[in-house]
Amino acid sequence: MSSPNMAPLVSHFRLRAEQERDRAARAPNERHKRLHLELAAIFERRAAGGPM
Repeated sequence: MSSPNMAPLVSHFRLRAEQERDRAARAPNERHKRLHLELAAIFERRAAGGPM
């Protein structure tokens, strides 16, 4: 992710990860909480340039 064009994408993935962590905090049950935390982890990996 050294390309300058990737920077907006990195910040998008970081924002989505943060949003998913917020949703996990408000999740009605453990199943939903786990789902949002898994999505947050995926977005964090994408922001770091890792595979989905």
